[in-house]
Amino acid sequence: MARLSLRIASLLVVAGLGASAPAEASAGATDRLEEVKVDVRLKKFAEAAQLLRRLADAGDAQGQYLLATFYLNGLSGPPDNLRAREWFERAASQGHARAAFSLANLLANADPPDPQGASHRLTRARELGFNPAAGDHDSRSAPGSLLVAAQLTDTAARREAL
Repeated sequence: MARLSLRIASLLVVAGLGASAPAEASAGATDRLEEVKVDVRLKKFAEAAQLLRRLADAGDAQGQYLLATFYLNGLSGPPDNLRAREWFERAASQGHARAAFSLANLLANADPPDPQGASHRLTRARELGFNPAAGDHDSRSAPGSLLVAAQLTDTAARREAL
């Protein structure tokens, strides 16, 4: 059970829901992801996915990244690696470092794996300022998986993990 709690915390941090949103220009501006955070806490994943889709369609890189994690982990229906990859690529193309890193993980763990693509995206993630904790992986190899919930095979367990 403690291991599952650690996975929950890891997934939320990786997804960016456990971290504060970047400061916005206006001091009184509300967090654009606040409704999503509330829906995730209440396990209203369909509602959270709808909000993320609106943000993603409007070009919000953080929304695109989080929507990709929903697709990857099957939180808005069955897991869909193709859609996850599409949204990770969109966010990464806007300079979202975590999306580039997640895309590297997705490519490294694909069937069949794409080590060249993973290496390219890992390099890009680092260029964008993403620096995984020291010792997570060798800088010459594909990244270690951050796709914790995606490794759970039971849909109910994925939802509970979030």
